[in-house]
Amino acid sequence: MSGLHPLLQHLARTGRIAEATANELQSRAQSSGQRVEDVVLSTNLLPRESLQALIVSLARVPTLEEALLSKGLLSAEELARLGSEAVVERISLAEHLSRSGTVTPLALSRTIAELHGLPTVDLSEFTADEPLFRRFDIGLLQRVNVLPIREEQGRTVLAIDDPGDVSRVDEIRSHMGPAVQFVVAPAAHIQRVINNVLEATVTVTAVAAAPGATGDAASELASGAVVELLDQVLGRAVRKGASDIHLEPYGPFLKIKIRLDGVLREMGVLESRLSGPLISRIKVLSRMDISEKRLPQDGRLQIRVDGRPIDMRVSTLPTIYGETAVLRILDKTQLGLDLDNLGIPDKEKVTFKRAISRPYGMVLVAGPTGSGKTTTLYSAVRAIHSPGLKFMTIEDPVEYQMMDVVQVPVNEKQGLTFAGGLRSIVRQDPNKILVGEVRDLDTAKIAVNAALTGHMVLTTIHANDALEAILRLTGLGIQPRDFASSLNLILSQRLMRRVCSSCKEPLPSIPGELREVIEDLDQHADVVTHVGRGCAVCHRSGYVGRTGIYEVLPVDDDLRELMISGASPVKLRQHARARGLKSLREAAWELVRSGQTTLEELSRVTVAS
Repeated sequence: MSGLHPLLQHLARTGRIAEATANELQSRAQSSGQRVEDVVLSTNLLPRESLQALIVSLARVPTLEEALLSKGLLSAEELARLGSEAVVERISLAEHLSRSGTVTPLALSRTIAELHGLPTVDLSEFTADEPLFRRFDIGLLQRVNVLPIREEQGRTVLAIDDPGDVSRVDEIRSHMGPAVQFVVAPAAHIQRVINNVLEATVTVTAVAAAPGATGDAASELASGAVVELLDQVLGRAVRKGASDIHLEPYGPFLKIKIRLDGVLREMGVLESRLSGPLISRIKVLSRMDISEKRLPQDGRLQIRVDGRPIDMRVSTLPTIYGETAVLRILDKTQLGLDLDNLGIPDKEKVTFKRAISRPYGMVLVAGPTGSGKTTTLYSAVRAIHSPGLKFMTIEDPVEYQMMDVVQVPVNEKQGLTFAGGLRSIVRQDPNKILVGEVRDLDTAKIAVNAALTGHMVLTTIHANDALEAILRLTGLGIQPRDFASSLNLILSQRLMRRVCSSCKEPLPSIPGELREVIEDLDQHADVVTHVGRGCAVCHRSGYVGRTGIYEVLPVDDDLRELMISGASPVKLRQHARARGLKSLREAAWELVRSGQTTLEELSRVTVAS
């Protein structure tokens, strides 16, 4: 009886109805799209007053939490922590579990389905019935994240991740009518199928644009289709969650690639005749000089994808085969800007918050391009900003606009550099300053001076780890005695791909090439590592989404003395390790141990310290 609705389970267990009758009533509810409670009330098997009282008494039992506990999917401690995180994020526990991947999507769906007496559906390899899909308002399907599966006995079968979301179910019924029947599927799986239907096939469009045409005819035809083609390329990349789009010309071909979870993937190959019109269209949208093809150009554009505005930072560059373009996708809806959601361990997060909350000093965020430094800085701004403080930034460029923060874009063509802009910002009476990057001696000197004269300065620097950031400052030409007193903390970070929870499975044995990744492997022989075998949800990659790993180095008086005395990097590292510094490699290993990522990803992102 485990698959029965709780009300029917109770009636059958207490002998009020036969188990066969309970199964029949549940089937009737599923086929009619009615609630089980309404079907039971309509049968007059028991006095209506008694049934209503029983429904009220059973209304909260079992809860999702109780079901997860009874199935052994989570411990009480894990539930308490996850419940608190869901409250902070202002989302349901089910949604938080779905996002975090703490419980596998299919296990969560089965649990939710059992609570509501509904069947589940596996969408991992599902292809939508496009004519049925197109009968409904696409905006509604995206907003409520519900997927039409099929028509059955005059009713539309809809996949939904949480049929207990009353407001969402009411909205669905108000737009689609009462003749709907629900089945349960993971939220990410529903979203993937919806996105796949919305995506256009770039190569098909390209062939249709210029099938066999040559010369001027091809150019005119390509120009006529280029607006739609570019919209399809940009929309498809945004829906897939890409961070960048690359248009790369290679002789007779134009390759379109996207960076997904930090890794480049080929999205389509077009004929070279479309390269010029596509780049020109991008330049028009970005307000670049369309006639200039010999020099690099930078710009910015905004498009709307599925009703939401998407900003893109654009860079073009001449190559031997023509111009190449890279578009950085700045999707504000995907930027959490919450320190609690970045993946910084609790102990290190407390240390970081304490450092950025001080009234003066400098906090450095170190890492290579694409390691999430900007997101961390913006999250820090949001965490410490208040109406009583004046917060100013100098950035190249301003990636995300923030309310009540004065943001200044670098414009080197007009003479506004980091150093010059920062020099003027200091005279604007700010409390806290964000400097996009310390990249030269002048900027470093002004930032250090600002930190020493009563300002909190948050900035980034290109360095491989926290201790190398100190050497990088010295390499810019600034003396340790000048910056040591200003430093509060250095945070180094990387982004690692999360293993796909839909196709994650234990790794039977560690391949030889990865055994060397783990130091002292014998001490970790009992650790079960995982791998993603690849499925439709993760686009066959084995990974979905990314999380951060962090190395947090608070600068204490002893470390300052070592810096000022010119101590070697070895002595600095020994001191930091003695104070509990956890390396990026160790942080990555913790994610491997907890099943959030793989040894392959650890090897790709980190190096032995």
